[in-house]
Amino acid sequence: MVTVLTFAGIYLISGLLIGFGTWHYPYSLTNGRIFPIWQLSLKSLGLFLVSLLFIGSMGQLLSLIFKKSLVVIGLIVVCLTGFLTLEREVWFQPFKKFIPFEYLGYGRLINDIKILPDHFLLIGVVYLVGLSLIFLSISAYLYHQYYYRKVGKL
Repeated sequence: MVTVLTFAGIYLISGLLIGFGTWHYPYSLTNGRIFPIWQLSLKSLGLFLVSLLFIGSMGQLLSLIFKKSLVVIGLIVVCLTGFLTLEREVWFQPFKKFIPFEYLGYGRLINDIKILPDHFLLIGVVYLVGLSLIFLSISAYLYHQYYYRKVGKL
């Protein structure tokens, strides 16, 4: 929420100082289609919020499994950088659409439009929200099974 408010504040301040421009600027995709910039911005913001939900739920699940926050942050960074390293490999291209990190950014989805199925944005949102719900369900189960050690008692 802080991130969204920060972006909104930066947008408003820069808009007041420089001007807002128009939301109808054309944006050309790699397949030759042209969209107004407001559609791209709206889709990017929606996918950004779903991505935050996914990363947060994955972090919560990992924090219940591994008790150290540094380990959790390290695992998330290793997963993201590992995916970003492998995504350029030719042999990895057929498997890329099954990895949830592929759907974290709208710009990446637009660039990979050739290997992704039709309605890739809807599939990505449903995939990330579904995984987030699974992660949150597992986290709730693990949280209820977690026993706190009290001082002086075993």
